[in-house]
Amino acid sequence: MDAPKPISVLLIENNPDDVALIRGALSPSPFFSASITHASTLRTGLECLKKDHIDVVLMDLGLPDGRGLDTFEKAFASASHVPIII
Repeated sequence: MDAPKPISVLLIENNPDDVALIRGALSPSPFFSASITHASTLRTGLECLKKDHIDVVLMDLGLPDGRGLDTFEKAFASASHVPIII
């Protein structure tokens, strides 16, 4: 069986424990593979959305430079074609 094409995931999360937990949950398997780009601030995440090919965003709503629904709205405005999971 061929290895699956990795899904490009942008993880916008500032808590190192949560980052480690999510990386572990998305560890490669014979059926799934993810290439994870991590950003610890909204600003850095938005820069990644502009320059990188991203298939899906996993985002915390409590970031050093963004809180609540406004955080989601800014990400959605930058890349409305990318699914965002909060």
